[in-house]
Amino acid sequence: MSNKTRQAIVAGQFYPASSTAIKRSIKKYLDKVEQKDFDLNKLYGVISPHAGYPYSGEIAAYSYDIIAKQEAHKIIVIAPSHREYIDGFSIYPGNYYATPLGKIPLDMDLIEDITKRTSCVKKAMTGHKQEHSLEVQLPFLQYILDEFSLIPIVAGKVEKEQVEELAECLADLSNESQFTVVASSDLSHFHGYDQANEIDRELIERLKKFKVSNLVQAHKDRSLEACGMIPISVLMEYALKAGEPSFMELDHRNSGDTGGTRDRVVGYLAAAVYE
Repeated sequence: MSNKTRQAIVAGQFYPASSTAIKRSIKKYLDKVEQKDFDLNKLYGVISPHAGYPYSGEIAAYSYDIIAKQEAHKIIVIAPSHREYIDGFSIYPGNYYATPLGKIPLDMDLIEDITKRTSCVKKAMTGHKQEHSLEVQLPFLQYILDEFSLIPIVAGKVEKEQVEELAECLADLSNESQFTVVASSDLSHFHGYDQANEIDRELIERLKKFKVSNLVQAHKDRSLEACGMIPISVLMEYALKAGEPSFMELDHRNSGDTGGTRDRVVGYLAAAVYE
């Protein structure tokens, strides 16, 4: 494996281009977080949106405020592919992911474990070249964590059996290694404000009750909407296989709340899945 780095490609578009501006923005978002009071013994992971920071940064901050309170040193980010076709899941075949805040080392040991124990996760450039949904999570992680290693996974065309396979792998690995999963996802897209809230609320209520066995099919037939339904499904199924998890909705808004018009909005959710 070559000593290569996946450079930032959406800095200056989805989030600021300079390290100073990134830090200023994220601090502003975190300062606005309203603290949630709940008993958390283990954090399996969070759901975090991936739109441009002016739209979803305040919501994402709720998820990262939770991670900041944990001892997190290994982070698995699972994000959907918007630009390239992938059969299954793709892990970047290099050594680092970079943002204007610096280079993040990939966790080679955990990556090897995942790829050896699954048939649906492959090392490949596909899905990582131009994808924003994974990259936009990284500056938040760099801001809140002094040091961590990354497992960057992009999801493409994935069947329910493949979700189960990766979730089972993560549950097994959680007995050997401590890690936190970030499921990168926006919710409904381009509905009117009230309709979007209704669509989003149906998904959130299912997640709260862990009615997740049919999420992949619901995503295919568009009865539920989330561009990161596969990452969300993996996180939820992993938590169910690893313990007796709970779901906490931290924040839910849409682009009509954060600066856009209300005729065609995108939904954003921050949530924690925990023991």
